[in-house]
Formats: sequence, structure tokens, C-alpha cells
Amino acid sequence: MQLGRDDAERIALAGGEPARELVLGLLDQLAKLQERVDRLEEQSRRDSRNSSSPPSQDSPKTRAERRREAARKAKAWAKREEGEKRNQGGQPGHKGTGRKLLAEDQMKEILHHYPDACGC
Repeated sequence: MQLGRDDAERIALAGGEPARELVLGLLDQLAKLQERVDRLEEQSRRDSRNSSSPPSQDSPKTRAERRREAARKAKAWAKREEGEKRNQGGQPGHKGTGRKLLAEDQMKEILHHYPDACGC
């Protein structure tokens, strides 16, 4: 159960002015501490993958976990069968990028370029 400011004032008034000041001071301190806990929890969740901080500032545990994950991926990559290796360049199914050619009737001019002499 969370004690609200109004509840605290009602309880404090029953105990007089010193108790009221004490309870209100404790409530203010509690709010500040809760804000600090929230900020620290948020800070502990940040690392180089989800913020702009460099990897060298990650905690050692995070770096060790990242190294284990990289080693696991490297082992899985090394175990791949020969037939599963990818060829260089664009992979099958990859949509290429490039300029589309226009039809001849949509062009203003067609220039033919031929060499003056054979290079052989």
C-alpha cells in the first residue's frame, strides 16, 4: 500500500505539527529516492549497443557476454556445410539497384560510338 500526501497529512495532524513536518519531509525524501532509483535503473540498462557510449565503457560482464556470443557465432559459421557457403556478390533473391533503360521511342537522341581502330 502506498501512502499519499493527503493520507500522510491526515495522520500527521493527529500527531501534531512536529509529526506533520516529519512525515512531509519523509515523503519528499522518498520521492527523491524513488527518482534516483529510476534514473540508476535506466542507467544500468544502457550499454554501447543501445546508447552512444563506446564499448570500452560497458561493464566487464557485458563485454564477456558479447565475446561469448561472438565465439558462439564463429563456431556456428565454421560448422556450416560446404554447400551452404555464399558466393561473392549479390545473393539469389536480392533486388538489384540500377538505372532502368528507356525505350527507344522515349529518347531524344541515340548516339552510336565506335572505336576508330581495333585495339589488337
